[in-house]
Amino acid sequence: MEIHGTTILAVRKDGVTALAGDGQVTFGQTVLKRGAVKVRRLE
Repeated sequence: MEIHGTTILAVRKDGVTALAGDGQVTFGQTVLKRGAVKVRRLE
């Protein structure tokens, strides 16, 4: 089994930070889930 990571994008401007990531979970070439939440809000 090959394990791969994902891309998470972070942008900060004027003291405000935004994070984004794709919502797809794959196992090899098979898509297991298309609506995964990989970035969560921390308060």
